[in-house]
Amino acid sequence: ALLAAQRLAHALPRPVRRFAPALVVLGTVSFQLALADELHLTDIRSGERNYWVAARWIRDQVPADAVVLSMQMSGAITFYNTQPIVRWDQITPAQFDLLRRATAEHHRPLYAALFPFERSQLKERFGGDWRVMGHAGDVEFWRLEGTATP
Repeated sequence: ALLAAQRLAHALPRPVRRFAPALVVLGTVSFQLALADELHLTDIRSGERNYWVAARWIRDQVPADAVVLSMQMSGAITFYNTQPIVRWDQITPAQFDLLRRATAEHHRPLYAALFPFERSQLKERFGGDWRVMGHAGDVEFWRLEGTATP
């Protein structure tokens, strides 16, 4: 590629050849800026901040003995918090019923940490009487009624 660029530059008229490096840099920078915009690179910080803010909310608002259902938030909860997590997308409705009964029997509240795209999926999959407990960033926190109270 570099040899082809060098041959192309030598084929250009002399006055244009002087500006060839600047044109290559300008083209490269333009391409990189367009790609960064397409990939939303400037939005990454605010998007990733959701995880930290939500983990802090769990630390401050969710009892230490609670069990937290999560999918997208599971890594952040595990990293920043001590509450056990259950990946709701990895269990069946029958397993959820066992979990619900076990948490109720042991007086452990059952929470869920959910991004917007997860909310209807969890509700459709497991049903239940969920109460919205709060929000942090894009994450909404639910508590299943009928389990231990905080």
